[in-house]
Amino acid sequence: MSPEGLDRPYLPEGALKTPGDKMGFLCTIMDLVYYDECRHYATLPDGRWIPHTPPDANWQACAGTGQSPSPTASMAIATSLIKRED
Repeated sequence: MSPEGLDRPYLPEGALKTPGDKMGFLCTIMDLVYYDECRHYATLPDGRWIPHTPPDANWQACAGTGQSPSPTASMAIATSLIKRED
């Protein structure tokens, strides 16, 4: 919530007043993957986008692939993201 952190071209000026506002914005705007400093938070270690629906066994969004959701892949993705260092 620092002035430097809020002074980014992809954050709507004056619209983010609380940490919740910022988190909500960052969770809903997928185009942030196109900003170098945000890409790390929107991609898997191999560079693919983090699926935003349950993943299939290949760590892809099952809503897009038509494959069955994989609880194992969900856990692996979550574990990978939690352990990721910035």
